[in-house]
Order: sequence, then C-alpha cells, then structure tokens
Amino acid sequence: MIETINALIVDDEAKAIALFQKLISEFDEVNVVAVAQNVDDAVDAILEYKPELVFLDIQMPNKNGFELLHEIRDFNIQPTIIFVTAFDGYAIEAIRHSAFDYLTKPVDLRLLIKAIRRYQCEKSKLNGKENIELVLNHLKPGKIKFNTRTGSIFLAPEETLYLQAEGNYTEIFLTNDTSQMVSMYLATVLEKLPVHLFFRISRSVAINLGYLKQVNRKKKICELEIEGKTYEVRIPVKYVRLLDEKM
Repeated sequence: MIETINALIVDDEAKAIALFQKLISEFDEVNVVAVAQNVDDAVDAILEYKPELVFLDIQMPNKNGFELLHEIRDFNIQPTIIFVTAFDGYAIEAIRHSAFDYLTKPVDLRLLIKAIRRYQCEKSKLNGKENIELVLNHLKPGKIKFNTRTGSIFLAPEETLYLQAEGNYTEIFLTNDTSQMVSMYLATVLEKLPVHLFFRISRSVAINLGYLKQVNRKKKICELEIEGKTYEVRIPVKYVRLLDEKM
C-alpha cells in the first residue's frame, strides 16, 4: 500500500493554485490538505494540518516564500519544502544548492513526478529543520555583479542602502555615502538581490529593509539609518500600507 503524503500549496495566484492542483491530481498518493495565498495563511495551515510537503512560491506580495521559512524555522513541525517559482537569478542559485528541490513555472509534469518520487524515496532520511536552515544560510550571498556603461561592478547586498530607477538605468546608493549607476532596469537589479531584504516603496525606489529606521506617515517618507546618519526617501501612501503589512 502506498503511503499518503499530505501537502500544502502556497501561491498568491488563484489560477496558479488551480493549475498546480490539476497536476497534483495525477498522484493518488498526494493529498492536498490546504492551499494558501499568503504567508500568514500558510503558517496557520502548517500549524493546523501539519503537512509533510509544502509546494511554495517565492514571489508573493507583502511576505515572500523565504519569509515563510523564517517564520516556521522554530516550529516543531518542519515540512519538506519544494519551491515552485517563475523567479530566476540569485534566489534560484541559492535554492539550487540548498533546497530539497524546486520547480520552475510553468511546471513540467515530468519534473513534478521526479520531485515527488524522489521525496518518497528519501523522506525517511529528510530533516525539515536542517533543510530550512540550509536554504536560509545560502541566502547570505557574497558580491553580485551589475552591468555598467563601462563594464561591471561587484557589490554585496549589505552595501546597498536604496535603489532608484533612472529610465533604463538604476542608481544604487551605497552605505559609504556614494552611488553607482548601473545600466539595468530597477526590476532587473532587484532580481539579483535577496528578495527578503529589499522592498519596493514606489514604482521607482526600493530600499534595504535592514537599514529602515522608521516610516513617517504624515511626511510620507522612509528614514534609513547607517552608522548614525539618516537618509529620507519618499514613499506613496499605498506603499506605506504594503510596507506595514510586510513588516
């Protein structure tokens, strides 16, 4: 008799969940106990249903998939995580070397079969907590390459205070009070950076949350602080709410 695998699907898009459920229906042994469209609901579902396997999207509004790992890292319940994402770049490199498995969208049924069969073969040896810690440890990158008009520069995420779009370019403001102009769109730059550290506070500006000191709703500004020096960045009202939800 084949042992049943209780699974949770986490994705902010209802259509993506429906498509994935259709693929999962090919497996009689996989029982989808719940679905969640955000991290908070996913945490509640993990506590309630205690799934063995979580199919987890990375890019979600407010809180992303990596933040879910941070929130459950100290739980007694430690499911095995399989990332399901359209995201590429830095994050994929991190999970490729540390996660149990990952699938890229649109999900190929053959690769899903391979991932589930691998889980069935290895589940007795898996340690969910170690798996989660390994992923989180790999999300601490060294320097990242960015293209410039004259060549390239190499920066560590912690060197970046905030970023501002300038047409086809992005100006990266650094913690040493200098800046670098890179010949890349802001969205492209953000794909290279840790998604759990950087947050877009407007269409043209993203900040490093590690340096966020406070948000002034009345003045509509974010205050960033590094070594006693404060920087002010404008934030539209609707992004204040999104930032509150994320933090």
